[in-house]
Amino acid sequence: MIGGYFLGQKNFNMAFLSIGYDYVSVLALFAGSDIKWPSWMLRLFQILSIFNFNVDVTAPECLVPDLAFDKKWAAMMCLPLIIAAVFIVLWLGKLLFKLICKRKKKWRELNTHSSKLIATFTLLYYYMYTGLTRSALRIFKCEPVTPDDGFKYTDFTDLSCEGGLCRCDEGLQAQLQGPAILGLIFYTIGYPLFILIILKTYKNKIKEDQLLRAAGIGDDRKTTTSSEVYSVRKRWHKLYYHFKPGKTYWIFIIVMRKMWIAIAGLMFRGSPGFQLAVVLMILFASYVLQVQHRPYMSTAERDLVLEEHRRKASEGDPDHLRIQPVMAMAIERQRLVENALKIKKKKMKLKETFSGKSLVGFDESKNKKMKYFWDYNTIEATLLACGIVVCLSGVMFESGRFDGRPDLQWYVSVVFHFFVVFDFLIFIFCVLLNDDKNHANSEKWGNVH
Repeated sequence: MIGGYFLGQKNFNMAFLSIGYDYVSVLALFAGSDIKWPSWMLRLFQILSIFNFNVDVTAPECLVPDLAFDKKWAAMMCLPLIIAAVFIVLWLGKLLFKLICKRKKKWRELNTHSSKLIATFTLLYYYMYTGLTRSALRIFKCEPVTPDDGFKYTDFTDLSCEGGLCRCDEGLQAQLQGPAILGLIFYTIGYPLFILIILKTYKNKIKEDQLLRAAGIGDDRKTTTSSEVYSVRKRWHKLYYHFKPGKTYWIFIIVMRKMWIAIAGLMFRGSPGFQLAVVLMILFASYVLQVQHRPYMSTAERDLVLEEHRRKASEGDPDHLRIQPVMAMAIERQRLVENALKIKKKKMKLKETFSGKSLVGFDESKNKKMKYFWDYNTIEATLLACGIVVCLSGVMFESGRFDGRPDLQWYVSVVFHFFVVFDFLIFIFCVLLNDDKNHANSEKWGNVH
């Protein structure tokens, strides 16, 4: 909660962190599968499962030996409510502080901090979604034991169940079915519906806001088209600010992907081959959609978004004509920045003339490559491809070809996963540094993104 609020205050671009988190959460789902992973890989997946808010990683039973499963499960399912209650207390405390200490009377002045709290809660809920879905579905995960005794059992254990094994449709599992159904309705289904309602209600204002964001303006009421657009940005921007104006619905597709991967990762755990096939199908479909639509609006894509806006305005599109006056101010601002860059290039050409080095051509080529590799669309497509490779390696391990051959198993695991997992972490770290550098440069030239 503190980290989310701090990053929200700093206007930190969470796009690449969200992309990396989604990739890690997919890897973490394999921690509970019956795939014959090498031991070090299985341990790595178990550690990564903390990103899915898996409380089992902390082993609370070691601190409280008699901790019942239903209490631990209820704590997980109530986590959004607990966070919401904390935020309500914070909102009320700050409101009273403004009212008593600062003597403010108008509701708009008293309630200015509510939008940031709503934005932070929306962001945290996005990260909790996979864990909440898995926790709700876990109650309905029933499998027979070996040897089969005619009953089906849950994958969780509890001292209240006979022998610790909980039978389905009786006892503890039957008691938790009702709350689990409510969790699926309010969390798993309710959150995507909530996203659709918000995006549909504020569709035009969100599109305007993203055009303003592409031009580097809209962070205050003076540089926005209306106070309503500014209010939408403050309150709901975490749902759409990663994406292009015409692709603001893409977060719904990502949440659907998370939901179906969570379902496949839990409900098909007893059939590893089928589980891998389903997850592979979901990742491949996501990869195709990503490559086809390229929905993310990274820094490298913003000029293209502005060009598209100018083209549609010249063609008479009413939405783009309405926002054109404010956008014209931003375009003029960019023109001044470009002129400053041209002056800098002329100085570099003069330096090239006296030194005999082709600095300008080299920098332009390097700049194009950097824009491609640091583009969020490239990052998303790359990590989806890495997830597909992990699934394919799981199919290879599950085939039985490596049974009794630890040397081959070690070789394949290193080739497939050292580069796929650890290079991913290095890549994300480099993108983080590059994003900070771009942010600093954009502030220097007055083109804050």
